[in-house]
Amino acid sequence: MSVEHESQNHRHFKMHVTTITPPVKVPKAFVDREMLQSVFDVDKLESKMGSAVSVLKWDFTKKLLSRITPGILDDIIVEIDGKSMTLSQLGHITAKNAQTMFVNLTASPQVLNKWRRLVS
Repeated sequence: MSVEHESQNHRHFKMHVTTITPPVKVPKAFVDREMLQSVFDVDKLESKMGSAVSVLKWDFTKKLLSRITPGILDDIIVEIDGKSMTLSQLGHITAKNAQTMFVNLTASPQVLNKWRRLVS
């Protein structure tokens, strides 16, 4: 579409408006279970894929747990006497093993006393 306009200075300008057409969608190929079954055993494939995914999940979990570091507790915010601070600011955090971490609060006696009252 083209629009012409004449102003007081008698200058002409044209404005071209183009419409953008959406991209053409290519139809997806459809393959049903019967077609796959004619080529290979789908049940056996599903079973093998299921076991592979289970092993992969276990492997990821094992690796994640074996690499636990005290840094994962850095974002924990604790409020003491109206002040917000991170857990690492209150005490020394150490990892004993993949399942156990220690937070040593002996450097902050005021926090240690409040902690004892909360726990008991």
